[in-house]
Amino acid sequence: MNEVITLLVACVSFINGLHGDFLHDDIFAIKHNADVTGHNPIFKTFCNDFWGKSMSDNTSHKSYRPLTILSFRLNYFVSGHEPLYFHLVNVVLHALVTSVLTWTCQYVLYLSPQCSLLAGLLFAVHPVHVEAVTGLVGRAEVLSALLFMFCFILYAKNLRIRKFEHFARVESVPIFWSA
Repeated sequence: MNEVITLLVACVSFINGLHGDFLHDDIFAIKHNADVTGHNPIFKTFCNDFWGKSMSDNTSHKSYRPLTILSFRLNYFVSGHEPLYFHLVNVVLHALVTSVLTWTCQYVLYLSPQCSLLAGLLFAVHPVHVEAVTGLVGRAEVLSALLFMFCFILYAKNLRIRKFEHFARVESVPIFWSA
């Protein structure tokens, strides 16, 4: 239940940013990026940087984020250059990260339901997330957080499984604090 509450709070916190336009980096990374608009074949996404330039180009920033570009490309395929849907995806992804964080606090880190809810609520509304959620190019950070949370959960689950199978002699949570 805490996960649903934090998911809804995260959505409500950023609902005012849904009607924004493409700004600054969004224009170059999304509107003018041939990898996003489909003018380049999909395999080029894995050869180009975040801005659509070849990684071998001297003027490339060498910022390699193909999963983010593929998510923009899917967004573009579904809605064209309508910024509302790009913003909506960012808000939904932030809400998912918030919900997964809340779940992780309670069921992986074994915090109390109240502490897990508080952690999720603070994460949902913290102003540090404004740029990553409302700025469309911030999707890279939101996707990174979501993938990190899933990897963390899998890692913790693996430690618990190994502990019960006597492959490891350490507790699942303390290993993270001692590393």
